[in-house]
Amino acid sequence: NYYEHKDSLRTAGERPILYAETLNLSFEPWELIRNQDLIVSSASLAQGSINFIEYDDKKLNLQKALQRTALRPKNSTKRDSISKKKPQKALTIIPATKKTEQTTKSKATPNSFEIDLKEIELSDIRFNYQNLSDKESAAINISSLTGELSLNPLGLAMDIKGAIQILDYSSLPMIAELGPTLIELNLDFIDKEDKIIINKGHYEINGITVNLKGNYIHTKGRFIDMQFDAAANDMAILSTIIQDEVLRKNQVLLNKADIVLKGKLTGQMTEKLPKIDLEFGVKDLSFSALDGQGDFKNVRFSGQFHSG
Repeated sequence: NYYEHKDSLRTAGERPILYAETLNLSFEPWELIRNQDLIVSSASLAQGSINFIEYDDKKLNLQKALQRTALRPKNSTKRDSISKKKPQKALTIIPATKKTEQTTKSKATPNSFEIDLKEIELSDIRFNYQNLSDKESAAINISSLTGELSLNPLGLAMDIKGAIQILDYSSLPMIAELGPTLIELNLDFIDKEDKIIINKGHYEINGITVNLKGNYIHTKGRFIDMQFDAAANDMAILSTIIQDEVLRKNQVLLNKADIVLKGKLTGQMTEKLPKIDLEFGVKDLSFSALDGQGDFKNVRFSGQFHSG
């Protein structure tokens, strides 16, 4: 177990930040030999939980715990005196797309910390998040997840894929009803702007796949600017408007059809739904009706929907 506070300061009922039945870490031996720095490059966790709490000052319990460790007084040794003279490195996040002006010019802050995992693997882990100022909470069950993760005072960057299920999300309860989800996600979180940048997102829920790309800013009325594309679900969408018997009879013809379903969400979500721009349609749809009631060949139609 890893807690925010040490035993003597821990309150009753405090959840550990990290609990795992199995924890495997890999580190860089050369850095340990040369600088006596333990740099973890990969982590594997199984059967446990991760509990994040965000306080009113926008800092996580994990950040506070690591900062307390950095501030802990050291014994006066030769190595201590040498290490104090060593200049501190500037910590930067390199997003998956390119370096931003903000990250390349930022300087490290005192008692800052960095997590840079080239490989991360989670199995049967429950992730809990609680925001004390906004009174928000979320719970996610992670069946399996692999990828890369970097975290420092500037923000977070990750590239992951796996199987999850959202159990609870106070801001949008309906999400918890969607069931198991397969995800591939590449995103950056800029802490100063409270901004999430989804460089590439791929979700599969109940046989429906959706690709996402865009931004979300929590502090600006939960402003969202997100593009989505569900056009890869030809048969799944057709099954909602065509009878099962017709689908089975016309499998070859229907496979040639092309479905268009894509759009964009824009606007603040604090008090109302964001603006929706939707484009939909079908091309090259051919099939034969049951009992010889007629044939449909090369059916085409398209439409648009705009709200707000």
